[in-house]
Amino acid sequence: MIHRQRAFTLIEVLVAMTLVALLGVLGYRGLESMRRTSEHLGHTARLWLDVDLATERFGRDVRQAIDRPGQRADGEPSPAWWGRRALDEAADAAQLTFTRLGGIGGDSQRLAYRWRAMPSPVDGQLELLVWRSPESPQPPRQYVLLQGIRNMELAYLDSGEHWQAEWNSFLPTQAGRPRAVRLRLQLAEGGWIERRFDLPGAP
Repeated sequence: MIHRQRAFTLIEVLVAMTLVALLGVLGYRGLESMRRTSEHLGHTARLWLDVDLATERFGRDVRQAIDRPGQRADGEPSPAWWGRRALDEAADAAQLTFTRLGGIGGDSQRLAYRWRAMPSPVDGQLELLVWRSPESPQPPRQYVLLQGIRNMELAYLDSGEHWQAEWNSFLPTQAGRPRAVRLRLQLAEGGWIERRFDLPGAP
């Protein structure tokens, strides 16, 4: 007795090919989703590392601030601690300018922090300006500390435990440094982060 092998019909072959193609598409989508998730997690981790490094640098600098005035590019004196909201058109204009210990050769140096709007996709960035000395007539060196920042807010704690939006150590009511600084950064991805730094030796 002769047994004949049953062959696949055309419809069965087409169904099998369709199933294989469907599994391939689902597998590709799964891998693509995993890749995007991995990239997003990596970007988020790098962002928070950059935020930590930038805010740690900011805190270290403001805690070493001293009461030594500086000099602006136009020759006018600059307060030892100068925090302001509205900026002028000067190239060295910044939200916070102060003098700190530990400059070149162990001397003091002039620093400034500012937020600057940038075209997309950067959105905005936190910058650090550094002068060789408080009275240096040379333009400051500029460094980008953090990108992807939509806004920056600074506030200064006075002796009455009130937060002030501006601080000018030339004013009798704001002589010297504030007791603390509050830094708030709005991320381009949404949300705010806040850090507070006590200033040793402040009144």
